[in-house]
Amino acid sequence: MHRCSSLTWFLATGFLAPHGQAKECSFYRAIGKNLVYTQSDIDSNPSNCTTITGSILIANNFTGDLNLNGIFTITDGISIYDVDPVHVMSAPFLTSVTALDVNTVGAAGISGFDSVPMMKHMSFPNLQSIGMLEVHAGPSGVDLEFPSLTSAENVYLTGNIDNLNFKRLSSVRNDLTIVPSKLLAYGEAALLEYSNLEGSTFNAMPIDLRSLQNTKSLYLVGNITSVDVPLLVSTDGDVGTSDLHSPGVTIATNANSLSFVVLQALQGVDGDLSFSLMGSRVPANISLPALLTASNILIEPHNHQHRTPTVDCTPARTIWNSKSLSRNGTFTCHGEQPATINTQRGLGPGIIIAIGIGCALIAIVGIFLAAAFQRRKRGFEPKAQPAYEQELEERSVQARVRGIFEDVLPGYAPRVPTRVGVRRERGDVMSWGGETAVETLPGYEVGGYGGERRKDERAWAKNSN
Repeated sequence: MHRCSSLTWFLATGFLAPHGQAKECSFYRAIGKNLVYTQSDIDSNPSNCTTITGSILIANNFTGDLNLNGIFTITDGISIYDVDPVHVMSAPFLTSVTALDVNTVGAAGISGFDSVPMMKHMSFPNLQSIGMLEVHAGPSGVDLEFPSLTSAENVYLTGNIDNLNFKRLSSVRNDLTIVPSKLLAYGEAALLEYSNLEGSTFNAMPIDLRSLQNTKSLYLVGNITSVDVPLLVSTDGDVGTSDLHSPGVTIATNANSLSFVVLQALQGVDGDLSFSLMGSRVPANISLPALLTASNILIEPHNHQHRTPTVDCTPARTIWNSKSLSRNGTFTCHGEQPATINTQRGLGPGIIIAIGIGCALIAIVGIFLAAAFQRRKRGFEPKAQPAYEQELEERSVQARVRGIFEDVLPGYAPRVPTRVGVRRERGDVMSWGGETAVETLPGYEVGGYGGERRKDERAWAKNSN
């Protein structure tokens, strides 16, 4: 391959390489101008260059169809250049861009197409890789054909898209955004309420990304009829310079038109998994069979009449609880209604068993508490005194009232068993039975000398007891 610098003499003298030979040269040397003003500027290509170093710049007053056939590689990008101050960053009269032979576009990609309201068609059938792909088409229907594209740094597509062909796109390093207006491309999904999608302002559009395996953010808004992304595994790609959305998956659409959402390989969402749906019908066929982790899941239906939407959040909540998708995450489903019991169907067997077990437990607890109460009550009741102790106490009280301080013997006393033997105390003899006797000493026999003394002794002994 010969560089343009090595062909300076040939170009200066008019000796050009044979037609069809691949060449690498700057855009200026390729067409002899800094900008493409008309199709004839591209067609001339006096140097027969097939690789353009740098960018192809299109004047914003370009009118009609632009054809880049014969160019295979653009090292930088394709962009619109402002020459008309009235139409800054736009090409109001550009109707189509076709590049049948281009297979690679550099980091700058296709950009600067901030407003191309009359564009009907953009086709790069052999393009395989690109940096930035950013096209903001107008209200008229547009076809975007990139059937061979496999990788991109960022993809931002807005407009009333009729057909979208990205069947081989497998990797988007940062954000993949497809929305019906530029406002929504840089805004929030909540703006869907004001985009009049339910009024069919935008064409119905299927999203077919059958080869997509990874992207940092998937952001889809529009009058979408279906979403088919069967191979997407995660949304935890590297963060790039064009970080317009938080990581995650957002699908905002008119639910009345949506037939299905299939993300059957999606295992992890490093961010939010959000479904913002308008219309009176929320589809039940949102399939996420492989999902294991997510920061937050949001299912948010909107109704243009501001009525409470009727959406059954039970299946999604059951899956969330069973899989424990995130330790610190949340599950939010706006519009969920409290469960009600259909009385016409009666109670199910499970409910009846649960009620029976509950009643049995209540009865057991009641019996236990009643027994404990009775034991506690008996512990506080005073103990009755024996009969003889009570009578002794009453006689002592009576004696104190009458001023009598001598012992008042009861009419009876408890029987004490008689024991054999005596003990000596103060010269007296007391039997084990409790009776006191006087020891008989010599010279004190009954009827002899000292009879009166013995009588006194007995009286003294009696009083001492």
